[in-house]
Amino acid sequence: VVGLLERGESEALADAERAQSAISYTRLVEGDPAIFASWQLEEARRRLADSRLLRKSIENDLNRLELQLLQGDPSLAFLRTVLFSS
Repeated sequence: VVGLLERGESEALADAERAQSAISYTRLVEGDPAIFASWQLEEARRRLADSRLLRKSIENDLNRLELQLLQGDPSLAFLRTVLFSS
């Protein structure tokens, strides 16, 4: 799961770089304000921030679950039995 989120982050970063280069080209060469490319850049940056936040949240949840398993939390006894049986 974390690997997929990291892949999403890298794709969003690549999209942001492409949009930024499109903005630069459009403004310098064509003299256009590049509104569409600006929207693409904003959307890519939002996706990047959302992916990072989601990845951190999932990593935090996994760490908490691992700690509970190591401490022997009775509410997670079924997970321990399943993990030991596999």
